[in-house]
Amino acid sequence: MLLLKKLIFALFLFLAVYPRAFAADEIRVVTTTKTFADIVKQVGSERVKVDYVAPPGQNIHFIQPRPSTIVKLIKADLFIHAGLDLEAWRGPFVEAAGKSKFLPGGDAELDLSNGIRLLEIPQGQVTRAEGDMHLFGNPHYWTDPRNGKIMARTVYQKLSEMYPEYENEFRKNLEQFLSKLDKKIIEWQNCLKPLHGGRIVTYHNSWPYFADFAGVEIADHIETRPGIPPTIRHIAKLIKLMRDEKVKVIVHESYFEKTTPKKLAKQTGARVIELASSVGENKDAKDYFAMFNYNVNTLSEALKAGNNV
Repeated sequence: MLLLKKLIFALFLFLAVYPRAFAADEIRVVTTTKTFADIVKQVGSERVKVDYVAPPGQNIHFIQPRPSTIVKLIKADLFIHAGLDLEAWRGPFVEAAGKSKFLPGGDAELDLSNGIRLLEIPQGQVTRAEGDMHLFGNPHYWTDPRNGKIMARTVYQKLSEMYPEYENEFRKNLEQFLSKLDKKIIEWQNCLKPLHGGRIVTYHNSWPYFADFAGVEIADHIETRPGIPPTIRHIAKLIKLMRDEKVKVIVHESYFEKTTPKKLAKQTGARVIELASSVGENKDAKDYFAMFNYNVNTLSEALKAGNNV
């Protein structure tokens, strides 16, 4: 009896110190962005542990992955990315991990652009002289919440394929996410419907998907071409366009310089707003739903104010 008590006590102590010893291992996932990480967490719930590479509030095109994120990728079970040519650093990052399963077509990599209706696919020959052009179409597709449904289903399919024993859990989580997202999409569309046809200027060409969802038109961009800073002539052209066509909203990402948008606003009477291009980019965009609440409300308020000028 004494021996049994000692064994029970030893087992209790072991479980207290090592609580995961007899628990199912977490599925370790690395995503390129926090937005993707949030979607993975919605579907995988407690079964997944998710890390992301690109810090929110930085230009996703020009991230330098930290050594610590390479270590996390080496230990990961699944790598999820935007696909296309958004993350120019993705190839060297995966190669540094030395795991072929994360390479394109590998068993443990997932391209979230699968199934997305891409916008702005270039026609004809494209060269870098035209700026930071994307050969396969505009890659900022996650800024349309309708594409969130497609991405979530893609994550569900991959997790279920790799871990069929948890498929029922993943399906239940997916259904809950889609149900909530469907309701929110109706709410956001109702908020934006009175403002359909509104026109905006954006700094970088990051927002065609969100503009399509919101029913607004992008009149022009501050950058002369994607990734190329504006010239004096281009700024003068923008000022004339905004004055003539009464464009009263300038959309700006947090990681771009603020001097030019402020100058444009001063010259045209427009309002500069910062939209969150990623979950976690500001305190009001703490998760996928909060990001769209913030973006929809911010754009709606700015367009309403512009209509009253």
